[in-house]
Amino acid sequence: MKKIYWLLLPLLLLSLPGFCQDRIIKGTVSDKNEALPGVSIYEKGVPTNGTTTDANGNFRLTIKGSASILVIRSIGYKLAEEQVGSRTTINVTLESEEQGLNEVIVVGFGEQKKITLTGAVSMVSGKEIRENPSASLQNTLAGRLPGFFSQQPSGRPGADGADFYIRGVSSYNGNNRPLIIVDDIEYSYEQFARLDPNEIENLSILKDASTTAIYGVRGANGVVVVSTRRGKEGPAKISVRIESSLTQPTKIPQYLDAYESARLYNQAQINDNNANPNPNFRPRFSQEDLELFRNGNDPYGHPNINWKDVLFKKFSEQYRGNLDLSGGTERVQVFCIAGVSLSEWNAKRFRSGPGGQ
Repeated sequence: MKKIYWLLLPLLLLSLPGFCQDRIIKGTVSDKNEALPGVSIYEKGVPTNGTTTDANGNFRLTIKGSASILVIRSIGYKLAEEQVGSRTTINVTLESEEQGLNEVIVVGFGEQKKITLTGAVSMVSGKEIRENPSASLQNTLAGRLPGFFSQQPSGRPGADGADFYIRGVSSYNGNNRPLIIVDDIEYSYEQFARLDPNEIENLSILKDASTTAIYGVRGANGVVVVSTRRGKEGPAKISVRIESSLTQPTKIPQYLDAYESARLYNQAQINDNNANPNPNFRPRFSQEDLELFRNGNDPYGHPNINWKDVLFKKFSEQYRGNLDLSGGTERVQVFCIAGVSLSEWNAKRFRSGPGGQ
């Protein structure tokens, strides 16, 4: 009998930690006004170990993991985490997350809160725009606003502003450009492209008839409404922002080299001669010419140069610098901005003299 006790003792000792880890936690979840039913509560690191509050906001959960942290989640409230420690009763007060619903959106006839807005409007803040260093505002907005389509027509330095449309192309013959309003002043495409992202407080695009009706037929292709930054009451603040970025073409055609071009040119002449035979016909490039193009033994008489690599860089640099000054009193607020932007072209720079570059 004693031998059986000695055999069971190690098993009992091994199971003790398991019993010590499983603890029952009780508590209540509420906001500033009342208890909250249906709140999700789970153990951090063990998402399958969870529960929800009842109609009175009460919950009961058995802790199984080693983290001993409760995660409390509910729609319309900020995510909360509670360290359990040695506690067995935890009461949690959640903070309401009203910022998204109370966010102010600029529309044609003034400002509205998102919670009361019924029209099709998309908005992006100036802070989000400035997160992406780009040479033009149109390129910065690409992919940030639903219903906003942009197309880059040129790669010339200084012409980085993309053409853009709201909810696609509405006419194949007429003008598809949306109306652009900046601080109640109409802007052209060129003026909008020169607008510094650092000046923007927020930007909205109006997409449906109810929001663009105030602009009449000019708003048929959509409206872009921009509000610029203003000075705020308080001590003077100076901020400096310097950005650098690299750009690269997304798609470059693959060109034939000199050998392939000469070989295909000969084949085209042979095909033409087969249609109208000429007994004295000879292709323009002989086999010796083709071989010299291929092996590169005669770089001056038979050059085979990859002009794309010679003339163009893999990346082009872009630089932007901004200096802001803001502040003011109760009666007068000031916001001043100075900026400079420099865009390099993809072509390499060449000069006369040794090296040539």
